[in-house]
This record gives sequence, C-alpha cells and structure tokens, in this order.
Amino acid sequence: MMSNETPEQRTERIFKEDEEKRQQEWEEEEIKRLSERRLRRIAVIERHRAILDDSIQGKQKGIRFRRYFHYYVTTIAYKIFQTEDEEYAYVGKPDRLRYNDLREIMKAYKKRDPMMEVIGEIMTEFGCFEY
Repeated sequence: MMSNETPEQRTERIFKEDEEKRQQEWEEEEIKRLSERRLRRIAVIERHRAILDDSIQGKQKGIRFRRYFHYYVTTIAYKIFQTEDEEYAYVGKPDRLRYNDLREIMKAYKKRDPMMEVIGEIMTEFGCFEY
C-alpha cells in the first residue's frame, strides 16, 4: 500500500510522533517524581509530628513564626503539585521564603532547641537544597 506522503513529510511526521512520545514520557516521569517527593514530605512531617506540635504550645519565644512554620510545612507536605515549577514556588531555596529564612528561624528557636535539627531535616526532605 502506497502512501501519498513525500519522504520529507514522512520524516517530519516520524519526528513529531517521537517528540510527542518523549514529551508524554517526561510528563509521566514528572508526575512520578512529584508524587515521590510528596511522600517524602509527608513522612518527615509525620516522623516529627510530636516535636512540631510541641513547638507551638504555650507562650514561647517567636510563637508567631513557630505557628507560621508549623502551618506552612504541614500544609505544603500534603499539597499535591501539578508541576515542578509550582512545587518550587512553595518549597524554594534556603533563605528565599519566610519558612526557611535562617534569620527568622534563629529568632524563634535557640541553637540547642530540638527543632533546629528537625528544621534541617524538613528542609532536606522538602527538597530545598535540590534547586
């Protein structure tokens, strides 16, 4: 069976099909990566739930930031992102967003506070250092 395509049209069609296939595979991989990172975020929040909850109890130094931090990390841990860019907007690099701003953290927590270690682990598992 002969087709009415010229060799150039056939080549162009094949390249277009290959490009569409690669794009679809990339999108599927991105969805998988987003899901895996979400599970890592949830796991770190659940692992440190008690310390996080204790950090916002009563009147403590920097309670506004502590409450903000608790709310923010808990919210984005469970958030389902559609794209990596959207995820980056919420997770960000260290010192770029309020929740991971070292000055804010140092004002709210003492150097020997157990939350300091938890914050480092949260930032690592959230992917702050991957961007």
